[in-house]
Amino acid sequence: MDNPFRECFAAFEEGMKKLKEGDLPLTILYLEAAILQDPNDAEAWQYLGITQAENENEQAAIVSLQRCLQLQPNNLKALMALAVSYTNIGHQQDAYEALKTWIKQNPRYKFLVKKSESPALTRRMSKPFCESVSLEEVKDLYLEAAHQNGDLIDPDLQTGLGVLFNLSGEFDRAVDAFNSALMVRPDRGC
Repeated sequence: MDNPFRECFAAFEEGMKKLKEGDLPLTILYLEAAILQDPNDAEAWQYLGITQAENENEQAAIVSLQRCLQLQPNNLKALMALAVSYTNIGHQQDAYEALKTWIKQNPRYKFLVKKSESPALTRRMSKPFCESVSLEEVKDLYLEAAHQNGDLIDPDLQTGLGVLFNLSGEFDRAVDAFNSALMVRPDRGC
């Protein structure tokens, strides 16, 4: 890879500065340089993936986010960004899987997955069928999590709901969920 910042001592930090400035192409170059220097830097992979997605390069985003998750399987930001990228390229089943994994890995909500899985039912079904996650199953988990929160709005959970409503064609509900996320975190977008 021919990267002009390959030798930059503080490539990650420079990438974060450029990201704050909104310079996506330079951010990507600095983050790629940081990864060349340390291929096991999960945070650099995460930000590279998120920046690639913002730059509308979903395939590169997915590769970077998957690498981040290999290094750090419980990275909730990377899981949510991966779900969004999968949605953007029409890989619905992969999006459902990423969204369910986000719930499973989230300390606030992981109990909901255990509660929803019946061991007797799981034993009776064939393994490939059990591994396939449905939109309704994941949407139910997210709605239950939102219900558990009462009046507290979790912007990440709302982002996930927005993605799920988008996938199910419930566009008005998707807009409401994304707007709820933005009310709590207006500076970041979803």
